[in-house]
Formats: sequence, C-alpha cells, structure tokens
Amino acid sequence: MSVRTRRRAAKTPHNVPDNAWMLTFSDLLTLLLTLFVLRLSMSSLSKNAEAAGDIRNDGTAAHTTSPDSQGEHQTPEQSPGALFTGIATRQLTESLGKPLEKEGDKVSFASDFEVERRGDGSVIKLGGSTFQPGSDELSFRAAEAVSALAKGLIGKKSRIRIAGHTDDVPINTDRFPSNWELSGARAISVARQMIDAGVDERSVSAVGYADTRPLVDNRDEEKKHLNRRVEIYVFPERNEAS
Repeated sequence: MSVRTRRRAAKTPHNVPDNAWMLTFSDLLTLLLTLFVLRLSMSSLSKNAEAAGDIRNDGTAAHTTSPDSQGEHQTPEQSPGALFTGIATRQLTESLGKPLEKEGDKVSFASDFEVERRGDGSVIKLGGSTFQPGSDELSFRAAEAVSALAKGLIGKKSRIRIAGHTDDVPINTDRFPSNWELSGARAISVARQMIDAGVDERSVSAVGYADTRPLVDNRDEEKKHLNRRVEIYVFPERNEAS
C-alpha cells in the first residue's frame, strides 16, 4: 500500500455507523424533556402554594403569619375553633367594617357584635342594640351582619346553637308573657335569618334562657344592656355514630 493510501485510510473512521449523530441528538432531547418536566413541576408547586395562601389569608384557616386586620400575626393553627373564628371575623368585617378592638381571643365590632374563640368552636355575640326593647325583630344592620355570617358558614360541617338572653326587667305582653318567650323569640329570629341566608336548618337549634344566665349584675342600665344579648355558638358537626 502506498503512503498516500495509508494516510487516506487513517483519516477515515472505522466501525462508525452512519446514524451515530442520533445518539447525541437523543441525549439532547432527553435533557430538554427533563428540564421541561422540572419547570412544569415547579410551576405547579408555586400555584398550589399561592392557592393555599389565599385560603388562609381570607380567614377560612389560620395557618398564615400574614398580618390580620388588627396588625397582629395569626398563629399557625388548623383547629375548628380557629377555622370558625376566622370565618366569623372575616364575614363580620365585610359587613360591619374593621373591628373596634381585639383582646386575646375576642374581637369586638360595631353594633355590639363580638367574636370569641371557644375551644373547638366560636361564639358570636349580638349585643343589646341588636333588638329594640321588648321586640324580637332584628335591626337592619344586625340582620345584614347575621346574613353575612351565615353565608360564610354555608357548606361548612358545623353545629349552630343560638341562645337568647334578656335582662331582669319583667315583660308581660300578649306576645311575650315573660322574658322566656322574648328570649326564645329573639333566638328564633336569628336562626330564621341564618336559614333564609342559606344555612342548612338541620344544623341549627335555638333556645331562650330569659334572665337566668346574666353576664354581669343587672344593677344599672349599662349592665342590663350587656345582659340583653343573643349568642351564636358554632362548633364542628358531631358524629352521631361515635
């Protein structure tokens, strides 16, 4: 073999298939596909995190440390008490405006409304200005607030117990022979408002206590005003099978 022939043979690769370039191209496609899947996964995780943040920030859960309406940070909790308190606070804020003050687990609003966390549930108190003296008709603003509260509880697995209370001033009318009838009628008025707003009536109960469970002594008008109230207790739905 001549020198020229040997040099030409040396420049020509041996045992290299014609489609060898496809191996490199396949590796490139695999890398691109992997990057695409990673990018898609990170995007999905980001969207899920944002969605979770929206749920927490609107008061339906208390996982976030975002500032609430009082400028304080909520604690990371998942209990039903935190859930219902968050719902009630949010709904009453939308209806009544920003809370007037917050003290411990209690949030106070205008028109004598209060929200207080109570164990696994929440208690919403409608104060003395909710009804006119001797009447079971909700004031216009109170009716709107109760409806807003009810809409926040629609679809939630809860038990709603409504308790009516009066001061110790006797009443004797054709409709209300005593404070027992008056307190019961006021509790029923609140229950009816919530049911009309969409709450399942099977989850609601109402009871009247007259003046038998005062918050404070009825010694003056200010204290009587505190005792004239309707309380809405919202707790997790009980499992009757347990």
